[in-house]
Amino acid sequence: MTGFDDFQINRRILLSIEEMGWKEPTPIQTASVPSGLQGRDVLGQAQTGSGKTGAYGMVVLGRIRTGSDSPEGLVLVPTRELAEQVSQELGQMSRRMKHSIVPVYGGASISKQAQMLEEGADLVVGTPGRVMDLTCKGILDLSKVRELVLDEADRMLDMGFRDDIMEIISGLPEDRQTLMYSATLSDDVVEMASGVMRDPVRISVSEDVVPDTVSQYYVMTERKDKIHIVNDVIASGKKIIIFCSTKKMTDDLYERLSAQGMKVGAIHGDMPQFRRDKTVRGFRKGSMPVLVATDVAARGIDIDDIDVVVNYDSPYDPETYVHRIGRAGRAGRKGIAITLVTPMEDRRIPSYEAFTGMRIAKVDHRKVSLLLGSKGPEPEPVPEEEPVQERERTFTTVAIDLGKRDGVDRNAVIKIVMKEAGLKRDQIGNIGLSKDTCFVDIDSTKATKAIRKLCGVRFNGRELKAEVAPEKVKCRDKLR
Repeated sequence: MTGFDDFQINRRILLSIEEMGWKEPTPIQTASVPSGLQGRDVLGQAQTGSGKTGAYGMVVLGRIRTGSDSPEGLVLVPTRELAEQVSQELGQMSRRMKHSIVPVYGGASISKQAQMLEEGADLVVGTPGRVMDLTCKGILDLSKVRELVLDEADRMLDMGFRDDIMEIISGLPEDRQTLMYSATLSDDVVEMASGVMRDPVRISVSEDVVPDTVSQYYVMTERKDKIHIVNDVIASGKKIIIFCSTKKMTDDLYERLSAQGMKVGAIHGDMPQFRRDKTVRGFRKGSMPVLVATDVAARGIDIDDIDVVVNYDSPYDPETYVHRIGRAGRAGRKGIAITLVTPMEDRRIPSYEAFTGMRIAKVDHRKVSLLLGSKGPEPEPVPEEEPVQERERTFTTVAIDLGKRDGVDRNAVIKIVMKEAGLKRDQIGNIGLSKDTCFVDIDSTKATKAIRKLCGVRFNGRELKAEVAPEKVKCRDKLR
């Protein structure tokens, strides 16, 4: 298939797509739309910014009616920003069909959303929590849903929405069509798909979890020097999003940059929705070229012209790293990702490299300006036989077979390690948590003894295993 005409989608949707300026389908659209139009369940994997919304929009909008008493389509998304953006894009696609599309999410007036639903909704786009609230209050009737979409399924699971999602699905008609799209097809995503889908067509348009349009770099630096590197990046005049791991760090960095007279915006979960919307609009239009954000707040940002992603705080896990840098290099554009790494965080780079299968080039902080003034080298595949270079450290990273599947968070891991290994809090550094494993930085002088004490500790009826984390993780599943 070479064009949208080949899909045989509804003619009015096709005209709207042409008016939106879409020239040709993306790979995920080419691979998944035909099966979706045949009524098949679809489990699709594609990178962020690859056209997943357009893919399921062509299917769903062509299969639901207008003027329904209750919605025939439901799209579940992880964040309020994504709910707004998906509803807007689907609204543009349905301009000529005139579907009523209602976004529902937390942080906004539930009474206003209830009024919109009462006036009629053919399709609801919402976060699991708000959809649950509206359903439990009898405001949202899902008994006639024929089309269910789970968008960014991996992120919804990471954010703890699994129970809400399963509760919502339990109230839907069994003869519905289900479309699930995800940037990564982790074991959790595949497991959920097997429980809610019927013989799905599984589609993966790329084995690479990071677009090859994104050049990846890291800078070793002390925390106090990070602001100077950020200033160099901003001086390039490019469109930049800076990720922080906490709301406080987001506020602090925003205030420091604003005090320097820079045009910068900030968003995180504690900010009022109207302020977040206004900030994102300004960033999208370019009135403020720099945005500082937390992961959750930035998850729904769908902007194609972001040039640079800066990880001011390097993320604990490689999945978050992938989602962050996927903000750049969209729609075929070139992008740059720069991660600022302190000496205590240096073990994170090998985990990102192992997960993505790509080399992350080390750059001297004095050369960041030069880097942004040129294209820069493309990321290289990580050779299987080449070990990641050992770096000096004061902490040893210990891998323990205790992860998200066991129902623990980072605070719980810290308590277990302190109690069972007899460590003080200042002898424990950073914590990385994946599905099956936690990675704990332990004072190198205490690591060997801590491993001996942790091995054999019983947790939920089984004995834990602990070992020094491998320098290079060869299997992605160990990081999930």
